[in-house]
This record gives sequence, C-alpha cells and structure tokens, in this order.
Amino acid sequence: MYSMYYTLHNKRRISNIIYIYHFTQKSSIIKSMNKTTPEVSVIIPVYNVESYLSRCLDSIINNTYTDLEIICVNDGSTDHSLNILQEYAAKDGRVIIIDQPNGGCYSARNAGLAAARGRYIAFIDADDWIHQMYFEILMHYMKHYGSDITICGWKKTEDIVSDKPFEISQVSCYTVTGMQALDNYSVTHGYVWARIYTRECVDNHLFHNITVMDDAAFNIDVLASKEDITCTVCDAKLYYYFQRAGSMVSRFSSKVYMQVSQYYYSQMTQLTSAWANYVYALETLKNCFLYRYNQSFEPATDNTGFDYKTLMKNALRTLKTSSYSSFSQNAVYTLLTRFPLLYRLFRIIQDPTMLDWEKKQKANNRKKA
Repeated sequence: MYSMYYTLHNKRRISNIIYIYHFTQKSSIIKSMNKTTPEVSVIIPVYNVESYLSRCLDSIINNTYTDLEIICVNDGSTDHSLNILQEYAAKDGRVIIIDQPNGGCYSARNAGLAAARGRYIAFIDADDWIHQMYFEILMHYMKHYGSDITICGWKKTEDIVSDKPFEISQVSCYTVTGMQALDNYSVTHGYVWARIYTRECVDNHLFHNITVMDDAAFNIDVLASKEDITCTVCDAKLYYYFQRAGSMVSRFSSKVYMQVSQYYYSQMTQLTSAWANYVYALETLKNCFLYRYNQSFEPATDNTGFDYKTLMKNALRTLKTSSYSSFSQNAVYTLLTRFPLLYRLFRIIQDPTMLDWEKKQKANNRKKA
C-alpha cells in the first residue's frame, strides 16, 4: 500500500504545490493517478485534532455515497494528527494528504481547493463528523434541483450521537434565489460545512485571512459573483458540530466585525458589477452595525482608527442607488444607520439571548474597571 502527500512550499501561491509520493508498489500509485475524476472533493483542514480525527474520517469513509476524494490538509500539526492521516491513507486510496507549514484554516482550505479534482466541493472540519447518508442525501437534492449550493441542517453536540435513519423522499427542502439567499440565515451563516458547492460556483474564489469570519466572507463572495445563483436548503440534520474547549466561540469581538467590514467595503469599491456592489454594500452595513453594537459593550480601548461611520455612509449611498434595492429596504437601513438604539432593539427581538450577553459584558467591564 502507499500514502500520498502534497507538500505546500509557498502558502501564497497555491500553484506551487509539489507532489511527493511515498509508496512500496509502483503499480498502486499509477492506478491511483489514472483514476477517473471523483464526483465530490471533501476538504478537511487538520490542526492538532488527534483526539477527534478518526471519528471524522470514519464518518466520511463509511458514508453510503462513495465517489469521493478526501483531501486532508495537515496545517503544521504538532501532535499525532499526521500519523493518523498516514494510517488512513494507507488503508483507503481516496484519502489524500497535503502537508504544509502552519498557515491557518483559511490557508489549509485554499490548499485543498487547489488540489481538488471533483465536480462538487464539500468542507468538513476535522473535529466534527457527519451522518452516514450525508453525501447521498445532499447529492440527490443537488442534482434534483440543479442547485449551485445544497445545504443541510446541523446539530451542535458534545456527545456521540446515533444516526437517525432518513428516507430521502421524506427530507423537506426548498430553494432560494441569490436575492433571497442574502436574507436567509442558513445560506449566509458563517460556515462552509453542512453544504456542497458545485465546482463552477467556487472556482476563482479563495478564503481570506479575516480572523474567524473567513467562512462568511467566502459565502458572500460566492453569492456576489453570480446574480442567478440557486441554493437548496434541506431540513435534515446531517452534520454534527462539535464545539470543543479552545475552539472559536459564537460571540465575536468588535475587532472581528471591523476587519470583515473593511473587507466587504474594499470589495464594494473595487468591483464594477452592479449585483456585487449591492451585495457588498449590504454586508458592509450589516457588519458595521455589529461593530458599533459590540463596541458599546466593550471597554473603550479601541485605538485602531477604524472609521466605521464613513463606511456606513458610503455603503448606504451605494445601496440607495442600486436597482436591486427597494424603497422599504433603503428606509430600514437608513433608520438602523442613524439610530443605534433601534438596531439594538432589532437584535434583541431577533435573539432574546442578547440581553443575557449584554449583562455579562457589563459585568466583565465592571470587574476590569
């Protein structure tokens, strides 16, 4: 048997991937290289997850849908993660290892995208796992509706759960257009797992080093690049999200929203597509609102010089002149821009747990004072 490695020597130029093969039977590697194009490329960034990696890989390898290549990007792990990957690559020819110096999750995903050969692209985090029919159900509805993206439900859990059997015909799905997707939390939420993309949909897109919001930025980039994009959303909870100690938390600091606002604003000012300008103007406003809201509950120590008011003003002007924006939408965003308390009320109505978060933030600030 053999194991296959890709070593990334230049993190910024993905094209500089050198292929290094370690094998004992030359015929085995030739057979692997002559394989037909896999249907789905599964990209898994791996960094110090030795306690969870086998669970993740087993759930993928044992899926009822088998036409996969499983691209595992070892992002400079210092534990035994690489050894575990080597063991799986020796047992299953679909497992491909890319070994690169630590560059962060965004860098690992970009390396996986550069190596992917599949007609469809899926991302799975190495400490999560999936239902045994994950790919079968998602691919069925991807092809049934002819969508660019197909999304499933997910379950946050700290325990091993037994797979609930699904009849494909009993899974409830609906489709949304690009315009509808912008206001659909399932589509734009900040993750790239629990979904499958067509290759055409993600071609020419990369992940950017935007702290923990690179997932959301990637999804917005995809939506902005194609006005007539279609997304299918299925209600079946097929992805198991494991939030371990030390992983990123769901409440972000204002600095995160500052960085992502700046990214969306730069995209808005650089691109000429009317659709893209509309999408990035909306996202600039949304994240400036979040920045302003979070800042009001953080210690006044921000010396970054971030001028969110200018970004909001210019993004709102772009929104108002866009043919995609309605009078009512312009009115709502104008009010939210001018009246921070109105936005706070809007957030609390959307998510009442924000009140608890506010209380905790105020208590923490009093302790630090």
